[in-house]
Amino acid sequence: KEKVEAAKAVVSTQSTGINIDTHSTTYSEELYLELEYKTPYSYFHTFAGERCTVGLNFCSDVDANNFKMAIQGITIRNKKRKEKVEAANRPPPATAVVQSMPPAPMPVVPAPEVKLTKAEKKKKEKEEKKRKKKGITK
Repeated sequence: KEKVEAAKAVVSTQSTGINIDTHSTTYSEELYLELEYKTPYSYFHTFAGERCTVGLNFCSDVDANNFKMAIQGITIRNKKRKEKVEAANRPPPATAVVQSMPPAPMPVVPAPEVKLTKAEKKKKEKEEKKRKKKGITK
């Protein structure tokens, strides 16, 4: 785990407050990918905690900036990791699959049946009889 000391706190995937008199942990908060770290003032920072909104009041602007930079570095690194994992788990584009498949055969559609009137049927029968007499076939 990468640890950065800033503003008397250790930051990794968790934010931990340490009492400098007793050297004991006074506060601990897990940092999420969706963390919105806000700095309404250079010395006062806030973010949504697990149970409440957390406010950090720094005595020094330098410490406040160091802490902010540490938090931003960790959240950027974690977002890049998440994107890399998502990209590795993403299926290949659909065009690659389609290109490797043979083309689909064209469907065979039967020609529509032509209905003849009675007069047309009689005419057709006469023509067929004439052909038969002459020995002509289709």
